[in-house]
Amino acid sequence: MEESKLFKKIWRFNAIVIMLVGIVGLALSLFAAITIYQDITRDRNVRNIVNIEETQEDKKKWRLGNLISINGSSVIMVPLYSEQNISTASYSKSASSTRNYLFINVETNSKYWLFDKNDYLITSIHQLPNTSYSEQTKETKAILYYVVKSDTNNNNSLTSSDLKTVAISKPNGQEYLELLKDIDFVNGYKIVGEHSVIIVFQRDNIAYSATINLDNLTVSNEEPLPSMEPK
Repeated sequence: MEESKLFKKIWRFNAIVIMLVGIVGLALSLFAAITIYQDITRDRNVRNIVNIEETQEDKKKWRLGNLISINGSSVIMVPLYSEQNISTASYSKSASSTRNYLFINVETNSKYWLFDKNDYLITSIHQLPNTSYSEQTKETKAILYYVVKSDTNNNNSLTSSDLKTVAISKPNGQEYLELLKDIDFVNGYKIVGEHSVIIVFQRDNIAYSATINLDNLTVSNEEPLPSMEPK
C-alpha cells in the first residue's frame, strides 16, 4: 500500500514537471515566433540606398543635416539627405542618403549648392589633409568626395556597390572636379606632406594607386599595383 501511494506521488510529480516543461517550451516558442515576426516586419534604418524606381509609397522626403565646419575657412557645409520608405512583401526600410551639400559663407552670407541637381548619391566626404584631435587648427586644402552617379549594376537603386567617381573641390566647394571614374572600390588614401595625397583604388578588379595634388586639384602617377597572382 505504501509503495502504491509513493508511486502515485512520483507519477503526479512527473506529470507536473512534464506539464511545466511543456508550458515553458510553448512560451519560448511563442516568444521566438513573435521576435522573428517583429524582426521581419519592423522598419529598418539603412544609409546610402536610393531607389530610382520611385512609387507613391516610397516617395522621397528631403531634409538638411547638421552643419560641418571646414577647418581654416569661413565656409560651412550642410548635407542634404533624401529619406525614402522602401517596402517589400516582408519588411520596410527607411533609407537616408546624402544627395548634395549646401555651402554657406558665414562672413559674406553667400550660399550655393555643390551640384545643380540632387540626382547623385554621395557615399562619403573627406577634408584634406585630415585633422586629428591634436591638430584641430590644420587648414583644409581640399574636400574629397566619393559619388555614385548612376545605377551601374542594374538593381534599380544607387548604392555603394555601384561604380563610383572620386571627385575633389576647394574647401569652399568651388572648382569641383572629377578625378577618377568607374571605380569599384576605394581602399583608402594617405596624406603625403601638406600638398599631396596617395589614393589606392580598384577598377575592373585591378588595383591602382594615384597621386592627388591638393594645390591645383589634379591627379597624376595613376598606375596599376604589382599583381599578387602567380605567374
